Amino acid sequence: MADTVVFCLGINSFGGTATIRNVSISGSGGNGGDEYIVSPLTTVLQNPSNISLSTVDIKLPVYYKDVMIGRAAFDVSNGRGCLTSEC
Repeated sequence: MADTVVFCLGINSFGGTATIRNVSISGSGGNGGDEYIVSPLTTVLQNPSNISLSTVDIKLPVYYKDVMIGRAAFDVSNGRGCLTSEC
């Protein structure tokens, strides 16, 4: 079996820039514990690496002052550095 040399660029701080677009904020207007806020947005990151990621339905907890207030959901699926998320 022959050795294989692989060259992989790092993320290099995503080129030092991020673009956020398609931002909207809406909520329930409720009270008594059933309130919520939803904010979908698209983030564009420059990926100088020759490796790409494609996945859906990543959900991470969101905390404010040590209290979990919800989840942030992400889809990374188009391969062009666009991250669709909702918080």
